[in-house]
Amino acid sequence: MYRRGFPVHGKSYFNITVIFTVVLTMFSFTNITISSLCNYDEAVAIPELTKDWTCDWRVCNITDAEALLFDIIPYVSAEYKDGNVDITLTDESRAGYVYDMIEEIFRNNFLSGTYQSLSYDERPFICVYHGVDPHESITDDGYWLSWRIKVLVYQLIMSVLGIAAMVMIYGDYISRREDDIRTLYSVGINERQLKRLLFGECNIIYAVSAAVGVPLGILISYLFCAICKFFDMSAATSIYPVFKVDIISLLASLLLGYLAVYITFTVILKRILAIDASYNGAGIMFDRDRTRYIYYRANERFDVFFSGVLKKRVFSKYKIRTVLIAAVIVVCVLFTCIFDVLISSAVHDGESTSDIIGYISQYSLEFMLIVFCFIFSIVIILISNKRQLEACSEMIKILSCLGADEVTLYRTFRRYSLRQIIFMEALGLLFGCALSMYFYIINRLFYLHIVTAAIVLTVVILHIAACMASAKKYFKKVYDRI
Repeated sequence: MYRRGFPVHGKSYFNITVIFTVVLTMFSFTNITISSLCNYDEAVAIPELTKDWTCDWRVCNITDAEALLFDIIPYVSAEYKDGNVDITLTDESRAGYVYDMIEEIFRNNFLSGTYQSLSYDERPFICVYHGVDPHESITDDGYWLSWRIKVLVYQLIMSVLGIAAMVMIYGDYISRREDDIRTLYSVGINERQLKRLLFGECNIIYAVSAAVGVPLGILISYLFCAICKFFDMSAATSIYPVFKVDIISLLASLLLGYLAVYITFTVILKRILAIDASYNGAGIMFDRDRTRYIYYRANERFDVFFSGVLKKRVFSKYKIRTVLIAAVIVVCVLFTCIFDVLISSAVHDGESTSDIIGYISQYSLEFMLIVFCFIFSIVIILISNKRQLEACSEMIKILSCLGADEVTLYRTFRRYSLRQIIFMEALGLLFGCALSMYFYIINRLFYLHIVTAAIVLTVVILHIAACMASAKKYFKKVYDRI
């Protein structure tokens, strides 16, 4: 079925593949980036901390004569160098006994008033390396778990947006294949066989998307990690990613993406099984005189009548467009304000460039979430405009026969689409600005307010531009078909 439908539905297959690929790219990027952030300890911090751990205990700031005091300790080898005595175990079973002797000798000889009168850096002290976990010295116990929870929340957000976009674009594809499905019903195919055929198509598309999206996400994460190498990592530890491919993270990306595909397919399957197999596909004939009478009785203006039709042809599943696009604006405003405050605070405190880059890298996932949300908001705008126009194609044909010209109908649809998108943007800006008021108050650099406003307005303008472009493109196609 996939092979036979490709010549006719190749564009739909391409659109679906692009959506799946973007989802898997973002899943892959977030998982690998989190693995790379958690890998900083093992790759940089711990080697730096343990590079001089060449013994089990080290007594520092003592003379060679004082080092002889530790020669009486059994089961160890002691070596004096550079003002320190390095003590190494020769029998691991005696570790507790040896440490007790070291502490006893230290208490008896180096805690007198003479040594206490020295400066803090010059006093003798003991460095314990035996049995010490370097992770406990440099990391927080909840650090790794907090990052995993963070990426899980982001993936859930992306899953919702991804599923919404995939349902819309896959629904467009299914609507083009209704004739094929009716033909299959007529030759005796049952629901189980139809499900296997259509889900087989999903599996093929998903496999292609995974083969492209997962490596692409890994590549983006690698480039992000490579850029961070140019900055001083000592300025802010644990927020610099060191590239690492975690197989478990990759499997999580694939499984989460496949779950999104399965949910999408389940939603669309309900529509497939609701198709009337007895529908003969004949064109709908209408009584022109009766329709003209209804039109004139309703309103004598084509544009007002068509505007009323558009309002009635808003399907419930496309109402999520308002919520999703408003949510995109809220996310954009919130996270842009976070960047705004972060940078302004760092600049105001006179911090170095490497510190600022380090703080920004800590919020890289938020930035990628903004990009992801914006891409899918554009897809939702394009697909919803297209589906609404196709739902009104029969009415456009009727009004055209009654004398409505293309310009009048197009301007009506464009005006209606513009009203909708402005309402969505205003709703998102209202909530976003209300939630972000605190960030605007504490920000101390006015010019960054201008940058924040410019970024948000750019997103809004691009949304409006996409809405207008799709209205023109798809209306022309629908009108030409009639």
